[in-house]
Amino acid sequence: MANQGSRTARQTTFVLVAAAIGALASGAGCQKDPAAPTPVAAAPATTGTDVSAISGRVGVKPGGLSYPGVGPEASLMWSEGGALSVRRAGEDRFVDATVNTQLQAGDEVWTGPHTEATIALADETLVQMAEETAVVIGNRAVAADPASSVGVLYGVARLSVSPRTRGEGAFLTTAGAAVIGAKGTAFAVAVVAGGRLRVGVEHGEVEVAGPRALDKPVMLDPAESVLVDPTGAVGAAEPFKRDDWGDWRFAAEEKGTPDAVARFHADHLLGAESRLDADYAILQKLATTASALTWQAEGSTSAKGAAEYKATATERAAAIEATYRLAGEIARLTYAALSDAFVLGELYSRHPKELGVQITEFAQEISGALLYDKKLQLVSAIYLAPLRPAYYSHTATGRARAASLDMPAPTFAQVKLVAVAPAELAKRLPAGLYVAPIIDATTHPHPLWQRAPKVGWDERLTLQPVPPRQGSWYAAPAHVDAHLLAGLPARGGLPPSFPTVGPIEPGKSDLAFLVPPLPPIGASAASN
Repeated sequence: MANQGSRTARQTTFVLVAAAIGALASGAGCQKDPAAPTPVAAAPATTGTDVSAISGRVGVKPGGLSYPGVGPEASLMWSEGGALSVRRAGEDRFVDATVNTQLQAGDEVWTGPHTEATIALADETLVQMAEETAVVIGNRAVAADPASSVGVLYGVARLSVSPRTRGEGAFLTTAGAAVIGAKGTAFAVAVVAGGRLRVGVEHGEVEVAGPRALDKPVMLDPAESVLVDPTGAVGAAEPFKRDDWGDWRFAAEEKGTPDAVARFHADHLLGAESRLDADYAILQKLATTASALTWQAEGSTSAKGAAEYKATATERAAAIEATYRLAGEIARLTYAALSDAFVLGELYSRHPKELGVQITEFAQEISGALLYDKKLQLVSAIYLAPLRPAYYSHTATGRARAASLDMPAPTFAQVKLVAVAPAELAKRLPAGLYVAPIIDATTHPHPLWQRAPKVGWDERLTLQPVPPRQGSWYAAPAHVDAHLLAGLPARGGLPPSFPTVGPIEPGKSDLAFLVPPLPPIGASAASN
């Protein structure tokens, strides 16, 4: 284990504040909770977390986010059993949740023992959660083509993915550090302590990319499953004849000791956060280039401007597309870190004596995972969402999408754009990133929310998940000899270390990610 001094040396302090672009985010997101929930009690303990230091490294401060005037990204549609709780992005406390609780991007949902729940996402995808399962709501602005997404941090979840609508991206699910791409299907995923995970497809097809080879996903057809081992390698597809998720998850956690499993997740947490620091530095450069060249494109429609536009077309399009490609990787790493941090916290709550020293040593990184989650939501709201019109106007792929959505002609529509060559993207990005499948839907089964869902979309929902193959998709085994995490009672937990502050809008939040603001985009925005 690293000591306190080595952890301090790993920290990188960001000093820039994105105040200049704060006003751009005023339209991203959510309503406040109708009622203040009751905090879940935490066992008294000391973690020694230096909140100021971890805030300096990540570049954001603790505190929740508010999104007045728009609808939520997801909503708790149904629950049955006992405890159900939610932790908002930027906060370190789980609070009680009920049916109809509205959820935003970055919010985590946790089902307690003998509790199940169903979440409806804004694209009408349904996420069924088994007992002792944690998921995080993805951000629709991370992808160039808007799409809902979810991360399974721990436990077992079943997804009934809605058919894609015209102009919508693929539905992505992160599971631990792996990625699952789906076009519209029903499948389940299990993530257990110790790094193992399993994906099983009931209907449709999905692709599974493990962190060991993100650019080489494994395809799964109906009635097939696959295992991803702790090294991140995806195995061969196997027959998936029975929904035995309860048996599998408990059997998978029979291996390993609390100490060894905690060390595994701590090591992976350190690696994910280190890569996040490096990737954000690259993203800032890409985003700055994309913004500067978009200003140039929108500044003039003269003959000279058209010539300059054509000369910089490849660089502009490559910067825009690379920005979104890297944002997807940052989202994967963010939710991988959240998964590791969540498992570490839950292991500690069940084995406080055995793991007290180890968990305390990595308290900074556990808290940091929560702030990286908030940072992703801020960067998405303040920069990635406003960048999408540039994608539609200044990339060949985006223009094709815009035409299918009957959008107005872009600036310099007379200049023909060509697809960005893979080599152009490769020289701007880390090697081996996951590339989501391309969706060419022609129907319109549900609304395509370009910025934020409309207020009220989650009222009076009548959605139903795809019927399970065998009556019930999840059943816990009759007898469980639990010794690691699932099935063991919690005996407290890590105490909150963040200050209690009220939620604020993304555009008013401090963010160490300084990028020039984007101009109004479109032919009507040109100055001459």
